[in-house]
Amino acid sequence: MPDWLRHIPLGPLDWLLVAGYFALVLAVGLYAGRKKETDTADYVVGNRSAPWWAALLSLIATEISAATFLGAPGEAYRSGLVFLQAALGAFAARIFVGFFFIRMFHDSGCLSIYEWLRDRFGPKTHRTAAVLFLLTRVLANGVRLMIAAKGFEYLLGVPFLVALAIFTGVTLAYSVAGGIRSVIWTDTVQAVIFITAGGAMVWFLLKHVGWEQLETIGSAAVPDRWTVFHWTPAQDKSWFNDPFYFWPAFGTGFLYAAASLGCDQDLTQRLLACRSSKDARKSMVLSGLISLPVTAGFLAIGVGLYVFYQLHPEPGLPGSDNIFPWFIKTQLGEGLKGLMLVGVLAVAMSSLDSAMGAMGSSALVDLYRPLRPGLTERHYLFMSKVFFVLAGVVLGLVAWLLRDGSDYLWLCFQIGSVTYGPLLGLFLLGVFTKRGTDRGNLLAAISALAVSAEILIFVKTKDFDLAWNWIMVIGTALTVGLGALGTNPKKNGPRP
Repeated sequence: MPDWLRHIPLGPLDWLLVAGYFALVLAVGLYAGRKKETDTADYVVGNRSAPWWAALLSLIATEISAATFLGAPGEAYRSGLVFLQAALGAFAARIFVGFFFIRMFHDSGCLSIYEWLRDRFGPKTHRTAAVLFLLTRVLANGVRLMIAAKGFEYLLGVPFLVALAIFTGVTLAYSVAGGIRSVIWTDTVQAVIFITAGGAMVWFLLKHVGWEQLETIGSAAVPDRWTVFHWTPAQDKSWFNDPFYFWPAFGTGFLYAAASLGCDQDLTQRLLACRSSKDARKSMVLSGLISLPVTAGFLAIGVGLYVFYQLHPEPGLPGSDNIFPWFIKTQLGEGLKGLMLVGVLAVAMSSLDSAMGAMGSSALVDLYRPLRPGLTERHYLFMSKVFFVLAGVVLGLVAWLLRDGSDYLWLCFQIGSVTYGPLLGLFLLGVFTKRGTDRGNLLAAISALAVSAEILIFVKTKDFDLAWNWIMVIGTALTVGLGALGTNPKKNGPRP
């Protein structure tokens, strides 16, 4: 037996909770996927039979990843509730997407939202958007999987590679067989689990620190940990290089959420699986009423951790990225530690199963099937499962390559901002204008992607003093602007 396995710091109750979690998720996933799929539509969108409330919880489980569960407390420990400005922008984006995008996608009968771009512009735009999506998911969910595996490594001493294998292996076991049905119903269970874990953590900190201390010490800190709104840049910053004052933060949250909720197959797939566009819109808008307070709760945990360690100083504390796993490992007793561990498992696996399903369905519908038309549904169904598994392998590889990343919460946003700008620009061009050509859109998206990537490199190497928030603004505007230069009145396709 390896040394790390003998020294895992869990008690019998913790092990019981972990075992119960795995048993429950596997049972739900396998039961939801017990029906044999008849075609790819059944596998990819479940023949549009998902109830709105299950789609809502699945949406939350997909969106709130390990970056939120482990990264948000670390961000709040370091700088307070400033991230909540972006979360407010994301809430506004839900209303925007719900009323301008969802009906259009759902009523078109598409299995992938990028098929709508094919009907609107043509095959080049279709494939370009699908490739941008796959690139986004590979990078962003690779980061999320890396965060979860590093949290597991830090909490239990489990080698990083072993943690990766556990996450991907178990997730594939319950989700690949049943497709979107298994994903939605296991996500529903996992959403309840990690929200419960977060609530238990808030209760624990209130009990051991007290609200008065939280308010007094948190407010006296520099920066003030309870301040949400920063209306002007910091003293040593300008309007263009401070990413944390209100308008860039709110705008980043809005644009990022508009792209992820309206242009990303990972999140829209469960909305396409709803029974009607009205149900899909309801799931989208109401999810914000849960997602916003959940995010605020995990940020509040970070403030609570800051106050706790002010009251109980401890030498050799880790950096803010690992402060929450450290607290779980050193301060929580048996039972509560197991619940937090199950919460990490839930957020990691709910994001991973959705990403693998969406990447697999997009690879099949948007890339493979157009290149090999006319084959049997049995063949396409088999290939959708092959792409599902391949997506899991690729995400695990990317997580391994990114294992030395830091600033977890913002790292996901920074990586996504490069590809989401061109992707959102293509959809805005199709929804709100009659301009754009298939070839012109391809060139516009590639140009915007190249410019955005170059700017991020300059920002990260500090060769260019610009807040990374502006990258997505530039990418979106450049795609719309360049794409709008071309127009083909004979090809203006379906519009809302």
